[in-house]
Amino acid sequence: MTELQKQLASGLDPNTIPRPSLTKKAKVLYDYDAVDKNELSLLADEVITVYSASGLDSDWMIGERGSQRGKVPLTYLELLN
Repeated sequence: MTELQKQLASGLDPNTIPRPSLTKKAKVLYDYDAVDKNELSLLADEVITVYSASGLDSDWMIGERGSQRGKVPLTYLELLN
């Protein structure tokens, strides 16, 4: 876990984080423009797949839209399931 934290802090590509079998759907509440290459830009009202990653700050999740993956702020999401 400590190694993953170091990798995330150093700008690890979220695409290298294994996708867990338990994922959730989330509705995006507000538009969000990614600040760096490890984040995923969001559009209000879209539905994306999200999951937590070990070592990731609790205010963030990994989000997926099609083949795109990146960190997304939890405060911009309404978890659906």
